[in-house]
Amino acid sequence: MKSVFISPEFQRKGEGISTSHFYINERYQMELMANELCKYLKTLGLNAVIGRTDYTIEELNAVDKDNTGIAIAVKRSDESNNGKFDYHVALHSDAGGGNARGPTVYYYDNQNGVYCEKGQVFAQSILDKLLGLYNRDNPGKNNRSNNYLGDSWIELGNAKAAGAYVEIAYHDNEEDARWIVSNRVRIAHAIGNGIYEHIQQKNSFIFPPRPKREVYISPDNEKSPQSVGMNSICLNREKMEKISRNLRDALKSSDIVVKLGDLGVKSGVEGENERVRESNASDYDLHVCIHARQRKDRVRGPEVYILPGDEKARKVALRILSNLHAVYNAAFPGTPKLEVVETNKYNELKNTNATAVLVRVACQSNSFDRNWMATKGFEIASAIGTAIVDTLPENGISKRNSYYKKKRVWNHDLGEWTKVPI
Repeated sequence: MKSVFISPEFQRKGEGISTSHFYINERYQMELMANELCKYLKTLGLNAVIGRTDYTIEELNAVDKDNTGIAIAVKRSDESNNGKFDYHVALHSDAGGGNARGPTVYYYDNQNGVYCEKGQVFAQSILDKLLGLYNRDNPGKNNRSNNYLGDSWIELGNAKAAGAYVEIAYHDNEEDARWIVSNRVRIAHAIGNGIYEHIQQKNSFIFPPRPKREVYISPDNEKSPQSVGMNSICLNREKMEKISRNLRDALKSSDIVVKLGDLGVKSGVEGENERVRESNASDYDLHVCIHARQRKDRVRGPEVYILPGDEKARKVALRILSNLHAVYNAAFPGTPKLEVVETNKYNELKNTNATAVLVRVACQSNSFDRNWMATKGFEIASAIGTAIVDTLPENGISKRNSYYKKKRVWNHDLGEWTKVPI
C-alpha cells in the first residue's frame, strides 16, 4: 500500500481580503482541506496521514528561533521521512496582490536532478486535475503560469518522498477565496485523483475503481406562476430547474451518477408520483427535492425537510442546511439559521425508496429571497452539492426501507462494483 504524507499550512496567516471574512485564515482552511483529502485517499486504498498541527513554540524554536516558517518546514519533512512515506503533499493558498488567480503546484529541483523528475511528474498529475476543476468552475479566469521549479522549498528539499507543494488558489482574491471555501470537497477530490492516477501509472497493481454514488434530483414541478406583490410574477419552477441543473453539473464533476427528474411532468401530485416512480426504478442512494417556500409570513432563508426519525437523511440535511445558510448569511448577515424540519407531509419524502431530503432554498414570496435565488443559483447549487459529496458514503447509503438496504462491494471475479443486500 502506497503512503501519502499531507502537510497543511501551519502558520495563522493568509487572512484574505477584508470582504472575505468567511475565509478566516490559511491555516484553518488548509487543515479542513487536509481532512477531506485524507479521508478521500483512504477510500482509494492509500495510507494517508496528516502532519502534526500542535507544534509548540519550544519545539519550533529548537529548530530555528528566528524563522517559524523554516522550523515548520523542517519538522514536517522530518515527520515525512521518519514515517518513510512514498509521497509528500503540502497544502496552501497563495497571495498575489488581489489580481492573481488560479492554482500553482511546485516541485523541488536541487539543480542536480535528484528530485526533479519524480517530483515534476507527480506535481503535474495533481496540477492537471486541480486546474481542470478550476477552469470548469472559473472559465478564462486563471492568469498564472501554473508549474514552477522550486529549488528553495525547504520542506520538499528535505523530504525524501516525491513531493508537491500545492497552492490551491489565491485567498486575497474575492472569487478565488469563495471558490476554495465553497468547493472544499471537490478540490480535495481533484488533488486526490491526481495522486491516485499518478500512483496507478507508476505501479503495476491496479486499485479497484471508485464506486459510483447515485443521486436523483427532483426540482419543483409546480407550473403555475406565483403572484408576489402588485406588479411581480415569478416562475418558481424555472428557478428551481435552473438550480437543479447547476446541482447536477456540480455532482457530476465529483464523479457522482446523477439523474435530473423529468422536467416535463405534470404539476401537482400526479407529477410527484411520476418522479417517485422514476426514482424507484433505479437504486439511487439519495433523492433530493429542490423547492422554494411560498409562505407569506416573515420567515426567510433556507429550510430542509426529512421524514421523522430518518437519521440517514438528517445527516445529509444538516450539512445542506449549514452550507446554504453560510451562502445566505453572506448576502444577509445576521439571519437566524433555521432547523431541519421533520414531517410526513410531502409525497416524495414518504414514497421514494432512497433516503430523501426536500430542500426549500428560500422564501419565494419575499423579494430579497427571490432575487437571491435568481442571482446566486450557482453558489446555491455548489453549497448543496458540496454537502451531498461530503456526507454520501463511498459505498452508498442505506435505504430507508429495510428491503432496499444495500451496500457496494468490489467483486474481483467480475471486476466491478456490485450492490448486495445488507
